[in-house]
Amino acid sequence: MKKARIVLDRFEPCIRSWNWRDDWYTKYDSTYSLFAKFAFLNAFAARDLVQIFISSESGRRTAVLRNPQVDLRDSMYFDIPAISRAFRADLNSIKESFLFEMLPNGKRKSVDYLRWCTKCAAIGFHSPLFQLEIITDCPIHSRPLRSNCPHCSAKVPYKLRRDVIDIPFTCTVCKTDFAPVLRNPQTRSLQLRVDEMTRLDNIIDLLKFEDRLIPLKLEINRERKFQGMGEVIIAPADLRRKHAEYIGFVIQVLDDLKAESDTAQPPLELTQISHIYLGARPEPLQRAKVKKYRRTKVSNDEKLVTPVKQYWDDMLYALYTVYSTIRRKIWRSVITAHQSCVTSAAHQLWWHLEGEKTVNFCPVAEAFLRWRMFWEGCGSPQHLVGPLTKPPFGILGWQAEAAPICPPGWSRETEIWVAKHVFARACMSNFYDWVEVASHSHAKGNIVWSKHAASGRFESYWALTGHDSWQRPVRIYMQSKELQTRVNLCDQVDHEHYLDHKYQISLLKR
Repeated sequence: MKKARIVLDRFEPCIRSWNWRDDWYTKYDSTYSLFAKFAFLNAFAARDLVQIFISSESGRRTAVLRNPQVDLRDSMYFDIPAISRAFRADLNSIKESFLFEMLPNGKRKSVDYLRWCTKCAAIGFHSPLFQLEIITDCPIHSRPLRSNCPHCSAKVPYKLRRDVIDIPFTCTVCKTDFAPVLRNPQTRSLQLRVDEMTRLDNIIDLLKFEDRLIPLKLEINRERKFQGMGEVIIAPADLRRKHAEYIGFVIQVLDDLKAESDTAQPPLELTQISHIYLGARPEPLQRAKVKKYRRTKVSNDEKLVTPVKQYWDDMLYALYTVYSTIRRKIWRSVITAHQSCVTSAAHQLWWHLEGEKTVNFCPVAEAFLRWRMFWEGCGSPQHLVGPLTKPPFGILGWQAEAAPICPPGWSRETEIWVAKHVFARACMSNFYDWVEVASHSHAKGNIVWSKHAASGRFESYWALTGHDSWQRPVRIYMQSKELQTRVNLCDQVDHEHYLDHKYQISLLKR
Protein backbone atom coordinates (compact mmCIF):
# COMPACT_ATOMS: atom_id res chain seq x y z
CA MET A 1 0.00 0.00 0.00
CA LYS A 2 1.43 3.35 -1.08
CA LYS A 3 1.96 6.13 1.38
CA ALA A 4 -0.55 8.91 1.26
CA ARG A 5 0.66 12.30 0.05
CA ILE A 6 -0.74 15.49 1.44
CA VAL A 7 -0.75 18.41 -1.01
CA LEU A 8 -0.89 21.83 0.57
CA ASP A 9 -2.79 24.36 -1.49
CA ARG A 10 -0.99 27.56 -0.73
CA PHE A 11 -2.53 30.78 -1.94
CA GLU A 12 -0.10 33.00 -3.81
CA PRO A 13 -1.47 36.44 -4.57
CA CYS A 14 -1.12 37.49 -8.20
CA ILE A 15 1.19 40.40 -8.74
CA ARG A 16 -0.55 43.06 -10.74
CA SER A 17 1.29 43.61 -14.00
CA TRP A 18 0.58 44.66 -17.54
CA ASN A 19 1.25 43.01 -20.84
CA TRP A 20 4.73 43.74 -22.12
CA ARG A 21 7.28 42.05 -24.38
CA ASP A 22 10.92 42.35 -23.47
CA ASP A 23 11.95 41.76 -27.08
CA TRP A 24 10.13 44.96 -28.03
CA TYR A 25 12.40 47.07 -25.80
CA THR A 26 15.67 48.26 -27.37
CA LYS A 27 17.05 50.51 -24.58
CA TYR A 28 17.11 53.37 -27.11
CA ASP A 29 13.34 53.90 -27.44
CA SER A 30 11.76 57.26 -26.84
CA THR A 31 8.82 57.74 -24.48
CA TYR A 32 6.54 58.00 -27.49
CA SER A 33 7.71 54.62 -28.79
CA LEU A 34 7.40 52.95 -25.38
CA PHE A 35 3.92 54.28 -24.68
CA ALA A 36 2.73 53.44 -28.21
CA LYS A 37 3.83 49.80 -27.89
CA PHE A 38 2.50 49.53 -24.34
CA ALA A 39 -0.87 51.00 -25.30
CA PHE A 40 -1.15 48.63 -28.26
CA LEU A 41 -0.33 45.50 -26.23
CA ASN A 42 -2.81 46.39 -23.46
CA ALA A 43 -5.48 48.09 -25.60
CA PHE A 44 -5.09 51.25 -23.54
CA ALA A 45 -6.20 54.78 -24.29
CA ALA A 46 -4.39 57.95 -23.29
CA ARG A 47 -6.45 58.24 -20.08
CA ASP A 48 -5.32 54.77 -18.96
CA LEU A 49 -1.67 55.67 -19.46
CA VAL A 50 -2.18 58.86 -17.49
CA GLN A 51 -3.68 56.94 -14.55
CA ILE A 52 -0.72 54.55 -14.45
CA PHE A 53 2.28 56.73 -15.25
CA ILE A 54 1.45 60.31 -14.18
CA SER A 55 2.90 60.99 -10.75
CA SER A 56 0.52 61.89 -7.94
CA GLU A 57 3.13 64.33 -6.64
CA SER A 58 3.23 66.38 -9.85
CA GLY A 59 0.32 68.58 -8.77
CA ARG A 60 -1.42 68.30 -12.15
CA ARG A 61 -2.70 64.74 -12.10
CA THR A 62 -6.39 65.76 -11.98
CA ALA A 63 -6.03 68.29 -14.78
CA VAL A 64 -4.11 65.84 -16.93
CA LEU A 65 -6.72 63.13 -16.34
CA ARG A 66 -9.42 65.50 -17.52
CA ASN A 67 -7.57 66.53 -20.69
CA PRO A 68 -4.30 64.67 -21.41
CA GLN A 69 -1.78 67.08 -22.96
CA VAL A 70 1.65 66.07 -21.65
CA ASP A 71 4.91 66.85 -23.43
CA LEU A 72 6.79 63.58 -23.94
CA ARG A 73 10.18 65.30 -23.95
CA ASP A 74 9.93 66.23 -20.27
CA SER A 75 9.72 63.81 -17.33
CA MET A 76 8.37 66.43 -14.91
CA TYR A 77 4.90 64.91 -14.53
CA PHE A 78 5.75 61.22 -14.92
CA ASP A 79 6.33 58.55 -12.28
CA ILE A 80 9.71 57.16 -13.39
CA PRO A 81 9.74 54.16 -10.96
CA ALA A 82 6.26 53.12 -12.15
CA ILE A 83 7.38 53.26 -15.78
CA SER A 84 10.50 51.27 -14.89
CA ARG A 85 8.44 48.51 -13.25
CA ALA A 86 5.96 48.34 -16.14
CA PHE A 87 8.67 47.98 -18.78
CA ARG A 88 11.01 45.89 -16.60
CA ALA A 89 13.89 48.27 -17.31
CA ASP A 90 16.39 50.15 -15.16
CA LEU A 91 15.72 53.72 -14.09
CA ASN A 92 18.56 55.28 -16.09
CA SER A 93 17.32 53.79 -19.36
CA ILE A 94 13.81 55.06 -18.68
CA LYS A 95 15.10 58.53 -17.83
CA GLU A 96 17.05 58.72 -21.08
CA SER A 97 13.88 58.01 -23.04
CA PHE A 98 12.95 61.60 -22.11
CA LEU A 99 14.97 64.05 -24.20
CA PHE A 100 15.30 66.66 -21.47
CA GLU A 101 16.70 64.05 -19.10
CA MET A 102 19.26 62.87 -21.64
CA LEU A 103 20.35 66.40 -22.57
CA PRO A 104 19.38 68.77 -19.74
CA ASN A 105 21.12 71.77 -21.35
CA GLY A 106 19.65 71.37 -24.84
CA LYS A 107 15.98 72.26 -24.37
CA ARG A 108 15.98 74.93 -27.07
CA LYS A 109 17.22 72.54 -29.77
CA SER A 110 14.18 70.27 -29.98
CA VAL A 111 10.69 70.36 -31.49
CA ASP A 112 7.32 69.47 -29.96
CA TYR A 113 5.99 67.56 -32.98
CA LEU A 114 6.91 64.04 -34.03
CA ARG A 115 9.90 63.51 -36.31
CA TRP A 116 10.53 59.98 -37.48
CA CYS A 117 12.48 57.79 -39.87
CA THR A 118 10.26 55.78 -42.22
CA LYS A 119 12.39 52.65 -41.86
CA CYS A 120 12.61 52.90 -38.08
CA ALA A 121 8.87 53.57 -37.76
CA ALA A 122 8.16 50.53 -39.91
CA ILE A 123 9.55 48.35 -37.08
CA GLY A 124 8.02 50.43 -34.30
CA PHE A 125 11.20 52.25 -33.26
CA HIS A 126 11.58 55.93 -32.43
CA SER A 127 14.52 57.59 -30.72
CA PRO A 128 14.38 60.77 -28.62
CA LEU A 129 17.30 62.02 -30.73
CA PHE A 130 14.89 62.43 -33.65
CA GLN A 131 13.32 65.41 -31.86
CA LEU A 132 16.57 67.40 -31.98
CA GLU A 133 16.79 70.05 -34.67
CA ILE A 134 20.44 69.25 -35.36
CA ILE A 135 19.53 65.66 -36.29
CA THR A 136 18.25 65.89 -39.85
CA ASP A 137 18.99 62.32 -40.99
CA CYS A 138 18.40 59.00 -39.27
CA PRO A 139 21.64 57.86 -37.55
CA ILE A 140 20.84 54.25 -38.48
CA HIS A 141 19.60 54.41 -42.07
CA SER A 142 20.96 57.84 -43.15
CA ARG A 143 17.54 58.82 -44.45
CA PRO A 144 16.00 62.27 -43.99
CA LEU A 145 13.65 62.45 -41.02
CA ARG A 146 10.00 63.18 -41.75
CA SER A 147 7.96 65.67 -39.79
CA ASN A 148 4.76 65.65 -41.88
CA CYS A 149 2.34 62.95 -42.88
CA PRO A 150 3.12 61.81 -46.47
CA HIS A 151 -0.59 61.94 -47.40
CA CYS A 152 -2.09 64.99 -45.68
CA SER A 153 1.10 66.87 -44.58
CA ALA A 154 -0.21 67.13 -41.01
CA LYS A 155 2.14 67.17 -38.03
CA VAL A 156 1.75 64.64 -35.21
CA PRO A 157 2.07 66.26 -31.75
CA TYR A 158 4.82 64.77 -29.59
CA LYS A 159 2.50 64.62 -26.60
CA LEU A 160 0.55 62.16 -24.53
CA ARG A 161 -2.99 62.88 -25.70
CA ARG A 162 -6.01 60.99 -26.96
CA ASP A 163 -5.64 61.30 -30.73
CA VAL A 164 -1.93 60.36 -30.53
CA ILE A 165 -2.19 57.26 -28.33
CA ASP A 166 -5.55 55.79 -29.38
CA ILE A 167 -4.01 54.45 -32.60
CA PRO A 168 -0.23 54.75 -32.04
CA PHE A 169 2.22 55.41 -34.87
CA THR A 170 -0.49 56.82 -37.12
CA CYS A 171 -1.40 60.24 -38.44
CA THR A 172 -3.86 62.03 -36.18
CA VAL A 173 -5.78 63.43 -39.19
CA CYS A 174 -5.93 60.84 -41.98
CA LYS A 175 -4.92 57.78 -39.86
CA THR A 176 -2.04 56.79 -42.16
CA ASP A 177 -0.17 53.87 -40.58
CA PHE A 178 3.52 54.60 -39.88
CA ALA A 179 4.33 51.23 -38.22
CA PRO A 180 2.34 48.39 -39.84
CA VAL A 181 4.55 45.76 -38.21
CA LEU A 182 2.97 46.54 -34.82
CA ARG A 183 -0.41 45.48 -36.15
CA ASN A 184 1.02 42.23 -37.57
CA PRO A 185 0.26 39.24 -35.27
CA GLN A 186 3.35 37.40 -36.53
CA THR A 187 5.74 40.06 -35.22
CA ARG A 188 8.24 38.37 -32.93
CA SER A 189 11.01 40.80 -32.07
CA LEU A 190 11.70 44.51 -32.59
CA GLN A 191 15.36 44.52 -31.56
CA LEU A 192 18.09 46.54 -33.28
CA ARG A 193 21.17 45.03 -34.83
CA VAL A 194 24.60 45.40 -33.22
CA ASP A 195 25.89 47.88 -35.81
CA GLU A 196 22.74 50.00 -35.41
CA MET A 197 23.17 50.10 -31.63
CA THR A 198 26.84 51.05 -32.09
CA ARG A 199 25.90 54.07 -34.22
CA LEU A 200 23.30 55.20 -31.70
CA ASP A 201 25.75 54.78 -28.80
CA ASN A 202 28.36 56.90 -30.57
CA ILE A 203 25.92 59.75 -31.30
CA ILE A 204 24.43 59.65 -27.80
CA ASP A 205 27.89 59.79 -26.20
CA LEU A 206 28.85 62.73 -28.44
CA LEU A 207 25.70 64.69 -27.62
CA LYS A 208 25.99 63.97 -23.90
CA PHE A 209 29.59 65.15 -23.79
CA GLU A 210 28.78 68.27 -25.80
CA ASP A 211 25.83 68.95 -23.47
CA ARG A 212 28.03 68.64 -20.38
CA LEU A 213 30.58 70.91 -22.05
CA ILE A 214 28.15 73.86 -22.21
CA PRO A 215 28.35 74.90 -18.52
CA LEU A 216 32.06 74.04 -18.44
CA LYS A 217 32.81 76.43 -21.31
CA LEU A 218 30.77 79.16 -19.65
CA GLU A 219 32.80 78.77 -16.46
CA ILE A 220 36.12 78.72 -18.33
CA ASN A 221 35.25 81.86 -20.28
CA ARG A 222 34.15 83.59 -17.09
CA GLU A 223 37.51 82.85 -15.45
CA ARG A 224 39.49 83.86 -18.54
CA LYS A 225 37.60 87.17 -18.79
CA PHE A 226 38.35 87.81 -15.14
CA GLN A 227 42.07 87.20 -15.83
CA GLY A 228 42.04 89.43 -18.92
CA MET A 229 42.35 86.58 -21.43
CA GLY A 230 40.27 85.94 -24.51
CA GLU A 231 37.28 83.65 -24.80
CA VAL A 232 37.49 80.02 -25.88
CA ILE A 233 35.39 78.78 -28.80
CA ILE A 234 35.39 75.05 -29.60
CA ALA A 235 34.02 73.51 -32.76
CA PRO A 236 30.78 71.53 -32.38
CA ALA A 237 30.94 67.75 -32.44
CA ASP A 238 30.72 66.01 -35.80
CA LEU A 239 28.09 63.29 -35.41
CA ARG A 240 29.64 61.26 -38.23
CA ARG A 241 32.90 60.72 -36.33
CA LYS A 242 33.82 58.71 -33.24
CA HIS A 243 33.17 60.38 -29.92
CA ALA A 244 36.67 59.53 -28.65
CA GLU A 245 38.25 61.87 -31.24
CA TYR A 246 36.19 64.85 -30.10
CA ILE A 247 36.68 64.12 -26.41
CA GLY A 248 40.44 63.75 -26.84
CA PHE A 249 40.71 67.02 -28.79
CA VAL A 250 38.66 68.99 -26.26
CA ILE A 251 40.64 67.58 -23.32
CA GLN A 252 43.96 68.56 -24.85
CA VAL A 253 42.75 72.08 -25.70
CA LEU A 254 41.49 72.59 -22.15
CA ASP A 255 44.74 71.24 -20.69
CA ASP A 256 46.74 73.60 -22.87
CA LEU A 257 44.60 76.54 -21.78
CA LYS A 258 44.99 75.53 -18.16
CA ALA A 259 48.76 75.40 -18.57
CA GLU A 260 48.60 78.92 -20.02
CA SER A 261 47.20 80.29 -16.76
CA ASP A 262 48.94 77.81 -14.44
CA THR A 263 52.45 77.05 -15.70
CA ALA A 264 53.16 74.68 -12.82
CA GLN A 265 51.34 71.82 -14.57
CA PRO A 266 52.29 70.97 -18.18
CA PRO A 267 49.52 70.10 -20.63
CA LEU A 268 48.52 66.47 -21.07
CA GLU A 269 49.57 65.26 -24.53
CA LEU A 270 46.68 63.09 -25.68
CA THR A 271 46.64 63.85 -29.38
CA GLN A 272 48.84 65.97 -31.56
CA ILE A 273 47.42 69.41 -32.29
CA SER A 274 48.89 72.41 -34.06
CA HIS A 275 48.80 76.10 -33.09
CA ILE A 276 48.26 78.87 -35.62
CA TYR A 277 48.90 82.43 -34.45
CA LEU A 278 47.58 85.56 -36.08
CA GLY A 279 50.45 87.45 -37.66
CA ALA A 280 52.75 84.46 -38.16
CA ARG A 281 54.21 84.37 -41.66
CA PRO A 282 55.38 81.20 -43.42
CA GLU A 283 58.89 80.76 -44.71
CA PRO A 284 59.42 82.24 -48.19
CA LEU A 285 59.35 79.76 -51.03
CA GLN A 286 62.63 78.87 -52.70
CA ARG A 287 62.55 80.36 -56.18
CA ALA A 288 64.18 77.24 -57.65
CA LYS A 289 61.24 75.07 -56.55
CA VAL A 290 58.50 77.29 -57.94
CA LYS A 291 57.19 75.93 -61.22
CA LYS A 292 55.92 78.48 -63.71
CA TYR A 293 52.88 77.83 -65.86
CA ARG A 294 51.95 79.46 -69.12
CA ARG A 295 49.23 82.05 -68.69
CA THR A 296 46.14 81.12 -70.68
CA LYS A 297 44.13 83.68 -72.60
CA VAL A 298 40.77 84.63 -71.11
CA SER A 299 37.90 84.45 -73.58
CA ASN A 300 35.04 86.89 -73.71
CA ASP A 301 32.68 84.27 -72.24
CA GLU A 302 34.91 83.79 -69.20
CA LYS A 303 34.82 87.53 -68.52
CA LEU A 304 31.17 87.10 -67.53
CA VAL A 305 32.40 85.82 -64.16
CA THR A 306 33.05 89.38 -62.99
CA PRO A 307 29.37 90.40 -62.57
CA VAL A 308 28.80 87.24 -60.52
CA LYS A 309 31.46 88.17 -57.97
CA GLN A 310 30.66 91.86 -57.65
CA TYR A 311 27.77 91.14 -55.23
CA TRP A 312 29.81 88.86 -52.96
CA ASP A 313 30.75 90.05 -49.50
CA ASP A 314 34.36 90.10 -48.31
CA MET A 315 34.04 86.79 -46.45
CA LEU A 316 32.71 84.83 -49.44
CA TYR A 317 35.29 86.37 -51.75
CA ALA A 318 38.10 85.40 -49.36
CA LEU A 319 36.80 81.82 -49.00
CA TYR A 320 36.43 81.43 -52.76
CA THR A 321 40.01 82.62 -53.20
CA VAL A 322 41.17 79.90 -50.81
CA TYR A 323 39.05 77.33 -52.63
CA SER A 324 40.46 78.37 -56.01
CA THR A 325 44.00 78.04 -54.66
CA ILE A 326 43.36 74.55 -53.29
CA ARG A 327 41.60 73.50 -56.50
CA ARG A 328 44.57 74.68 -58.55
CA LYS A 329 46.98 72.89 -56.18
CA ILE A 330 45.10 69.59 -56.50
CA TRP A 331 44.79 69.92 -60.28
CA ARG A 332 48.46 70.72 -60.88
CA SER A 333 50.22 68.69 -58.20
CA VAL A 334 47.95 65.90 -56.90
CA ILE A 335 45.96 64.52 -59.83
CA THR A 336 48.30 65.48 -62.65
CA ALA A 337 48.18 62.00 -64.21
CA HIS A 338 44.36 61.97 -64.25
CA GLN A 339 43.60 65.35 -65.83
CA SER A 340 42.45 63.74 -69.08
CA CYS A 341 40.15 61.41 -67.11
CA VAL A 342 38.55 64.37 -65.34
CA THR A 343 38.00 66.38 -68.52
CA SER A 344 36.55 63.52 -70.56
CA ALA A 345 34.18 62.46 -67.76
CA ALA A 346 32.99 66.04 -67.20
CA HIS A 347 32.09 66.47 -70.87
CA GLN A 348 30.18 63.18 -70.89
CA LEU A 349 28.08 63.91 -67.76
CA TRP A 350 25.84 66.75 -68.93
CA TRP A 351 22.67 66.16 -66.84
CA HIS A 352 21.76 66.68 -63.17
CA LEU A 353 23.17 63.69 -61.27
CA GLU A 354 21.89 64.09 -57.70
CA GLY A 355 20.18 60.86 -56.65
CA GLU A 356 21.08 58.96 -59.83
CA LYS A 357 23.10 55.78 -60.30
CA THR A 358 25.67 55.34 -63.08
CA VAL A 359 28.54 53.06 -64.03
CA ASN A 360 31.90 53.75 -62.44
CA PHE A 361 34.94 55.22 -64.12
CA CYS A 362 38.35 56.51 -62.98
CA PRO A 363 38.01 56.90 -59.16
CA VAL A 364 40.35 59.91 -59.04
CA ALA A 365 38.31 61.72 -61.68
CA GLU A 366 35.11 60.84 -59.83
CA ALA A 367 36.53 62.18 -56.54
CA PHE A 368 37.68 65.47 -58.08
CA LEU A 369 34.38 66.06 -59.90
CA ARG A 370 32.24 65.27 -56.84
CA TRP A 371 34.48 67.45 -54.68
CA ARG A 372 34.00 70.40 -57.03
CA MET A 373 30.26 69.73 -57.33
CA PHE A 374 30.01 69.75 -53.53
CA TRP A 375 31.73 73.08 -52.99
CA GLU A 376 30.42 74.90 -56.07
CA GLY A 377 26.85 73.67 -55.59
CA CYS A 378 26.66 72.25 -59.08
CA GLY A 379 24.58 69.24 -60.08
CA SER A 380 26.06 68.66 -63.53
CA PRO A 381 29.81 68.03 -64.01
CA GLN A 382 29.72 69.54 -67.50
CA HIS A 383 29.01 72.97 -66.02
CA LEU A 384 32.33 72.78 -64.13
CA VAL A 385 34.24 73.06 -67.41
CA GLY A 386 32.80 76.46 -68.28
CA PRO A 387 33.08 79.78 -66.45
CA LEU A 388 31.44 80.44 -63.11
CA THR A 389 27.93 81.80 -63.68
CA LYS A 390 26.41 81.55 -60.18
CA PRO A 391 27.62 81.82 -56.60
CA PRO A 392 29.36 78.75 -55.09
CA PHE A 393 26.46 77.50 -52.99
CA GLY A 394 28.57 74.85 -51.27
CA ILE A 395 30.92 77.49 -49.90
CA LEU A 396 27.94 79.66 -48.99
CA GLY A 397 26.44 76.73 -47.07
CA TRP A 398 29.69 76.18 -45.18
CA GLN A 399 29.91 79.89 -44.38
CA ALA A 400 26.37 79.87 -42.98
CA GLU A 401 26.60 76.57 -41.10
CA ALA A 402 30.18 75.69 -40.19
CA ALA A 403 32.19 78.93 -40.21
CA PRO A 404 33.55 79.89 -36.76
CA ILE A 405 31.59 82.58 -34.94
CA CYS A 406 34.14 84.86 -33.35
CA PRO A 407 33.52 86.71 -30.06
CA PRO A 408 32.20 90.28 -30.22
CA GLY A 409 34.95 92.84 -30.48
CA TRP A 410 37.14 90.95 -32.92
CA SER A 411 37.90 92.83 -36.11
CA ARG A 412 36.48 91.81 -39.47
CA GLU A 413 39.99 91.07 -40.74
CA THR A 414 40.53 88.62 -37.89
CA GLU A 415 37.21 86.89 -38.55
CA ILE A 416 38.15 86.43 -42.21
CA TRP A 417 41.63 85.19 -41.23
CA VAL A 418 40.14 82.57 -38.88
CA ALA A 419 37.53 81.47 -41.41
CA LYS A 420 40.14 81.09 -44.15
CA HIS A 421 42.33 78.80 -42.02
CA VAL A 422 39.45 76.61 -40.87
CA PHE A 423 37.93 76.49 -44.36
CA ALA A 424 41.25 75.56 -45.98
CA ARG A 425 41.57 72.49 -43.74
CA ALA A 426 37.92 71.54 -44.24
CA CYS A 427 38.19 71.94 -48.01
CA MET A 428 41.34 69.83 -48.33
CA SER A 429 40.03 67.17 -45.93
CA ASN A 430 36.80 66.96 -47.87
CA PHE A 431 38.72 66.08 -51.04
CA TYR A 432 40.23 63.03 -49.34
CA ASP A 433 36.77 62.09 -48.12
CA TRP A 434 35.57 62.00 -51.71
CA VAL A 435 38.60 59.92 -52.68
CA GLU A 436 37.50 57.34 -50.11
CA VAL A 437 33.93 57.44 -51.44
CA ALA A 438 35.19 57.01 -55.01
CA SER A 439 37.33 54.02 -54.03
CA HIS A 440 34.24 52.32 -52.55
CA SER A 441 32.26 53.14 -55.70
CA HIS A 442 35.01 51.64 -57.85
CA ALA A 443 34.95 48.45 -55.77
CA LYS A 444 31.15 48.14 -56.09
CA GLY A 445 31.15 48.83 -59.83
CA ASN A 446 28.65 51.72 -59.77
CA ILE A 447 28.32 55.30 -58.51
CA VAL A 448 25.42 56.57 -56.43
CA TRP A 449 25.51 60.33 -56.83
CA SER A 450 24.71 61.96 -53.49
CA LYS A 451 26.22 65.11 -52.02
CA HIS A 452 25.82 63.63 -48.51
CA ALA A 453 28.05 60.60 -49.15
CA ALA A 454 31.22 62.05 -47.54
CA SER A 455 32.00 60.51 -44.17
CA GLY A 456 33.89 63.42 -42.58
CA ARG A 457 36.65 61.09 -41.35
CA PHE A 458 39.45 63.41 -42.45
CA GLU A 459 37.99 66.66 -41.13
CA SER A 460 39.69 68.43 -38.24
CA TYR A 461 38.19 69.86 -35.09
CA TRP A 462 39.23 73.39 -34.21
CA ALA A 463 39.21 75.77 -31.26
CA LEU A 464 39.84 79.51 -30.94
CA THR A 465 41.21 81.65 -28.16
CA GLY A 466 42.93 85.00 -27.76
CA HIS A 467 42.00 88.63 -27.41
CA ASP A 468 42.65 89.97 -30.93
CA SER A 469 45.30 92.28 -29.54
CA TRP A 470 49.05 92.62 -29.75
CA GLN A 471 49.51 91.30 -26.21
CA ARG A 472 47.27 88.23 -26.72
CA PRO A 473 46.94 87.42 -30.43
CA VAL A 474 44.30 85.06 -31.74
CA ARG A 475 45.29 81.40 -31.64
CA ILE A 476 43.73 78.48 -33.52
CA TYR A 477 43.98 74.88 -32.34
CA MET A 478 43.63 72.24 -35.06
CA GLN A 479 44.19 68.51 -35.18
CA SER A 480 47.48 67.64 -36.86
CA LYS A 481 46.84 64.36 -38.59
CA GLU A 482 48.27 63.27 -41.90
CA LEU A 483 45.79 63.03 -44.76
CA GLN A 484 46.25 59.63 -46.37
CA THR A 485 43.93 57.39 -48.33
CA ARG A 486 44.10 53.88 -49.66
CA VAL A 487 44.29 55.34 -53.18
CA ASN A 488 47.73 56.58 -54.19
CA LEU A 489 46.98 59.75 -56.11
CA CYS A 490 50.55 60.30 -57.26
CA ASP A 491 50.94 57.01 -59.13
CA GLN A 492 51.54 57.27 -62.85
CA VAL A 493 48.85 55.71 -65.00
CA ASP A 494 49.41 53.83 -68.21
CA HIS A 495 47.58 54.01 -71.50
CA GLU A 496 45.49 50.96 -70.59
CA HIS A 497 43.98 52.85 -67.64
CA TYR A 498 42.85 55.69 -69.88
CA LEU A 499 41.40 53.29 -72.47
CA ASP A 500 39.42 51.51 -69.75
CA HIS A 501 38.22 54.87 -68.47
CA LYS A 502 37.13 55.93 -71.97
CA TYR A 503 35.19 52.70 -72.39
CA GLN A 504 33.42 53.18 -69.04
CA ILE A 505 32.34 56.75 -69.74
CA SER A 506 31.05 55.68 -73.14
CA LEU A 507 28.48 53.61 -71.20
CA LEU A 508 27.19 56.68 -69.36
CA LYS A 509 23.64 57.19 -70.48
CA ARG A 510 20.83 59.11 -68.88
